[in-house]
Amino acid sequence: MRRTGTILAAQLLFLLCFATAGLPARENRVELGGTSGWADRLVSAANLDLAPGRRDMQQLVLRQGGYLAGPDTELAIDFDTSGFRDDTGNYTVTGREERTESHGYRGAAAVFRGSQDGLLIQSRRAGMFSPGAVWDDFTIEFYLYPAALSEREQILHWRGSLGNGAAAVAQQLIVEVRNRRLVFRFENMFFAPDSTPLTVEVPGRDGLIPRRWNHHMLRYDADTGLLEYLVDEVPQEVLHMTSSGTESGDTARVQIGSGSSAELALGSRFTGFIDELRVERSFVDEPSRAALVNGTGLAVSRVIDLGRSTARLSRIDAEYATPGATDIFFEYRIGENRVGMDSVDAEWARFTPNQDMESMPRGRYLQVRAELFADGDLEQTPSITSISPVYESPPPPAPPVRVMAEAQDGAVRLQWSPVMDPEIEGYVVYYGTQSGRYFSGDSDLGLSPLDVGRATEIEITGLENGRLYYFAVAAYDRAGPVYETVPSREVNARPTRHAR
Repeated sequence: MRRTGTILAAQLLFLLCFATAGLPARENRVELGGTSGWADRLVSAANLDLAPGRRDMQQLVLRQGGYLAGPDTELAIDFDTSGFRDDTGNYTVTGREERTESHGYRGAAAVFRGSQDGLLIQSRRAGMFSPGAVWDDFTIEFYLYPAALSEREQILHWRGSLGNGAAAVAQQLIVEVRNRRLVFRFENMFFAPDSTPLTVEVPGRDGLIPRRWNHHMLRYDADTGLLEYLVDEVPQEVLHMTSSGTESGDTARVQIGSGSSAELALGSRFTGFIDELRVERSFVDEPSRAALVNGTGLAVSRVIDLGRSTARLSRIDAEYATPGATDIFFEYRIGENRVGMDSVDAEWARFTPNQDMESMPRGRYLQVRAELFADGDLEQTPSITSISPVYESPPPPAPPVRVMAEAQDGAVRLQWSPVMDPEIEGYVVYYGTQSGRYFSGDSDLGLSPLDVGRATEIEITGLENGRLYYFAVAAYDRAGPVYETVPSREVNARPTRHAR
């Protein structure tokens, strides 16, 4: 009666395992980015940055542009870091104004709310605004986003003086709003060839529009006397600071008085945003207005382990945006082997995100990459919020059946039927002295579990006679022992010296 019950139980387990083997594959998803974030998800991210996106998620974008300080740079503040910093190290920046990461022309920008103070830019060493300085070529430029264009809003203000005491003559550089235009005013800063101080105004010709970014540049060529003001590279005013007032003649120079203070005020009474402030000791021929450093960027994911070589890639979903003339090329590669830790031994293939793959390629290891392209003017960037491979994972192989245990002297012999699955690579044997708890180390073959390879029987030696041991067997496929089947039914035996 007991033997019949054992046979029936084995038959039921066999049928259950057969039914399990016929179950449909399970759909799985791996998320890169999105709510999981991009940390430790990428092997490389060439020319890419992380930027805030929707629902507080980070998105991959092309690296934002910006001026690089050179040997002729006097002052360069990009406002991208908290605690505004001059990239040249020539100046310190103090004040209560804040920055915004979402509204800069390039990255972040300084926010001004109409306060009297604005930001104070103070020289740390002798420079263009220091007492006694003489300017040759120079360029002043910045990006401006005015909110109101109120009269006499000041963008930049410097005060100095020629001499000290009662005989001192005031000097000023003021960049301010007048009649919805920007005006650069130099008071007693330019000196004519005969050493006469001059007051010079360089007004904008075109009215500005609130809530729109514009690039403003004033530049001077000391060899020709050309003083030019441009908005978005369009000339607004051209003056010739020469003895003749034309393109010929001796040229004027800016001279800083001995009683001057090397401090500049930025954004006093101004409401809006300022970005990328730069002062150069040179005549800048071609301003760099591109918002992006480069036109392309490449993101490559780490190797994704799908668990089994029989996994099939269904599709790769992605949340992304390609505004204007931007674009993204997506590719994947999948195979059964990896090269090192960061590469899959397979060829790259293009795919269209969020669409089912016709061939459903198979493999254990997957890698994804995306190449991002800016528009032709390097003004707009595509973005990727998430990439999510979706794959079907077949159910694990059925566990071994017809497991039998035979007591020996100081040992137990186990036998089982092989699992009829071409993916099976071997078996592991669990043993212990409590039912369902296989933590024994009694056998001289080693600790539980024992990897026996493709064998379907084993004699577990070194066991204690008279002690009851419990056993179960599991199979594993090409993914290795880490990805095992569920264990077989449990059997037990008690080693004895009286065994036949």
